[in-house]
Amino acid sequence: MQKFKEIIELCKKMLFPPHIKCIFCGAEIDSTDKHSTCEKCLKTLPLNTGKVCTRCGHPVYGASQYCLDCKGVPCDYEYARAPFIYEEQIKQIIHKFKYADARYLSYALSAYLADEYILNGFNCDVCIAVPLADKRLKQRGYNQADLLALDFTKHISIPVLDKVLIRIKETLPQAKQSGKNRAENLAGAFKVIDKKRIKGKNILLIDDIYTTGTTVKECSKVLVNGGAKAIYVLTVAHTAKEIVYDAPVTEKFG
Repeated sequence: MQKFKEIIELCKKMLFPPHIKCIFCGAEIDSTDKHSTCEKCLKTLPLNTGKVCTRCGHPVYGASQYCLDCKGVPCDYEYARAPFIYEEQIKQIIHKFKYADARYLSYALSAYLADEYILNGFNCDVCIAVPLADKRLKQRGYNQADLLALDFTKHISIPVLDKVLIRIKETLPQAKQSGKNRAENLAGAFKVIDKKRIKGKNILLIDDIYTTGTTVKECSKVLVNGGAKAIYVLTVAHTAKEIVYDAPVTEKFG
């Protein structure tokens, strides 16, 4: 009987853990919080909740609909959004997620992606993670975008397409490139190997950070050329620059 009680208690702890810690500060929180974020941290996180560029989701100010990087520039994805600005606690948590084997962070971060998906009215058929170069995948042991995509579908029930979009060229780390070099570095780096699975589909492309958008733009171009109907992008964070417009923009995008 005593042994049976011990087993029951163990099962209760596994199913209903007595405490969950905030992924940002380590404070104990309600175990039902899918974001694993305490109220104090939630108030200080760099949320991307202000006015953003209609296309890429970058913060904008004034009357403009678009940031300087998107104004009049053709793009193969419909629009991109991110719940956070890439600064302060978000920089630290993403660095930990990517480089410190903190895979457990994926579920909470993907919950924020799911909130953004609903908030912005995304309506996608399938989900694809931005593929990682083989060399870096072997070094790291996992692709953080894959983890985000797989956990995202636990919040939003759409299938993940694996091994459809692949990286066929080893490239230098994008973080070490700038401007034109980023585009040249990724040119021809991706390929669709099963076009039937994406034909006519609205695809959600998932990655961790939107910096200049070079990576998701290249992926989107390849997917559209492969027969996808439309591409939408979700990242955990978006880097921010001081970009201000005073006049509205009327250009249409290609």
